[in-house]
Amino acid sequence: MIIKKIIKKLMCIYYSKKKKLNISGRSKISYSIIKKCGYGCKFLNEVDISGNVDIGKYTSINGPSTRISAKINKIIIGNYCSIASNTVIQEYNHNYDRISTYYKNQNILQEKGDKDIVSKGDIVIEDDVWIGSNVVILSGMKIGRGSIIGAGSVVTKDVNPYTIVGGNPAKFIKKRFDDEIIDILESIKWWTWSKEKIKRNQKIFKYNSQELIKNKVEILEIGGNHDK
Repeated sequence: MIIKKIIKKLMCIYYSKKKKLNISGRSKISYSIIKKCGYGCKFLNEVDISGNVDIGKYTSINGPSTRISAKINKIIIGNYCSIASNTVIQEYNHNYDRISTYYKNQNILQEKGDKDIVSKGDIVIEDDVWIGSNVVILSGMKIGRGSIIGAGSVVTKDVNPYTIVGGNPAKFIKKRFDDEIIDILESIKWWTWSKEKIKRNQKIFKYNSQELIKNKVEILEIGGNHDK
């Protein structure tokens, strides 16, 4: 058992260096998550991630007290996401279709705790999502690409791509862009680009909404090139 723990710790160090992950000393992330997570991710200031969780490249997850946990289904987090402190993303919940919601199977009957919890399905957070501090995302939710979740929100329904939501429960506030800009972004799929391609075309990431429309042809041409 001790040897296995030592091997896993060494493998965590190996994959962290190989993928250039930034993991603060107090963060708790399992070996299986580190092994399969994307390149260049950051886990800062006491982040706790457990269970079947997939994380894309260059995603930043900040603590303290940020907890991401899956026990029945999966949590999938895309590329270039930003998750702030005190966020809870939990794929399961207490089973309230019984006499009691208490973890009686685990704590009283000494049985497996999976009988005490239920899930509405995977949590899917697509690419380039910004999640503010103190957000709670419940089981079965899909957070669309490019969306923003305001601080203190409780997400109980799916969030459409490129929208801003906030509140408890989280409600639609506005769209980030008009449909023409959204079509451009979805066409070029910049979140799939290599770091080198982003650097070569860094100017388009500095454009505001009006400049995106003005330079639409150029941007679409860049997105259409299949260079890496």
